[in-house]
Amino acid sequence: MSSSTLTKYNLTQHPHSIPQYLLNVDVRRFHVEFLSLTNTGTPVTDINAKSNVWLKVDLLHEVQGVKGVRLEMQIDWSDSSAEADNIEAGFRPGQLITHPVNYEGPSSDSALTCTLDLDINRPFSFGDIIYAITVTRIQERFYFEDTGGKYFGCRDFIVIVFKPYIC
Repeated sequence: MSSSTLTKYNLTQHPHSIPQYLLNVDVRRFHVEFLSLTNTGTPVTDINAKSNVWLKVDLLHEVQGVKGVRLEMQIDWSDSSAEADNIEAGFRPGQLITHPVNYEGPSSDSALTCTLDLDINRPFSFGDIIYAITVTRIQERFYFEDTGGKYFGCRDFIVIVFKPYIC
């Protein structure tokens, strides 16, 4: 089963859509992945390169073909309910997407990855991670900022997710 055939879950529109079997699996490690996406071939090292970052978790055990899950805040281009004032001011709503994958370790399109191995003697589940992120309801009130025709916010999302644990 390829990663592209695994179901993605939109936690902004459907906060309880992740199946219980996936929520119950313990997590082995986190990867914060800075992706190598660019604007029309601009080198990643160029200050004008497009930026994107997501959180990838490796599961302790494979379950139904899933070895890990990517969590990403994406721009919600379809949100017709977004407040007109926010759009006019250069903001677009985000949507929290989880994407189960069938591989462990960093993604192949990661330009830079920061990895945190977890203590398997003190496990916590993927559901614990989802709860920690969604209890603040960030998936319902996160906005990307338009700066000169480019949208920024993915890195802010990662900081918001980790701040309670590192500060």
